[in-house]
Amino acid sequence: MERYIELEDGEIFVDTYGDEQKYPLVLLHGNGEDSGYFIRQIEYFSDKYYVIAIDSRGHGHSSYNGEKLTINKLADDVIKVLDIMDINCANFLGFSDGGNVLISIALKKPELINKMILNGANLNPSGVNFFVNLKIYFGYFALAVKSLFDETYKKDKAVWKLMVNEPKFTYKMLHDIKTDTLVLVGNRDLIKSHHSKKIAENIKGATFIEMEGSHFIAEEEPLEFNKIVDEFLLKKASY
Repeated sequence: MERYIELEDGEIFVDTYGDEQKYPLVLLHGNGEDSGYFIRQIEYFSDKYYVIAIDSRGHGHSSYNGEKLTINKLADDVIKVLDIMDINCANFLGFSDGGNVLISIALKKPELINKMILNGANLNPSGVNFFVNLKIYFGYFALAVKSLFDETYKKDKAVWKLMVNEPKFTYKMLHDIKTDTLVLVGNRDLIKSHHSKKIAENIKGATFIEMEGSHFIAEEEPLEFNKIVDEFLLKKASY
């Protein structure tokens, strides 16, 4: 069911699937996308969970009012939305920037998360492949120039800037996370492999799995991806 959740400074679009009496699974998409990215996960998990797919502020159908976007701001939006929906604890799957938002939630409000899957998350821009980062910087520069002449590019600029400046986590900050965590990436991911492994190493009890595929394994290899996520969610915590 599609709905808009009214916050004090904007509207966040939420689409829910399945029986709301079942345990919730929250899906957080990546930069420049919307919750539709998870269509194959929604099809698979909506029979097992109450699936809550959220469009981040400035993405998809959610509003953007010209404000600065940060990972922490997007995390606050999710926390507020789930509070309004009376969701006190859930499983979470976060892809790319959605994974970064999920790390922020785990640090801000750990009791909200039962289990979490970080798919292609990074702690800072240096965790991204060098050549991908170059494309990000050039893309941001192009949008910054266009936005000087056409205001319709300002939202795209704000969204793109998230990848230039954010996130701003450290490995030490991960030591405070006690949530049962799966770090799931592709072996050709645009996030550096050693960076992803260190994320898993610095979260107590975290599991690291590297699949065959790119950054977009949830979309490209949904059968294997969904099976791995499903098994992790059903497995008893490793500590």
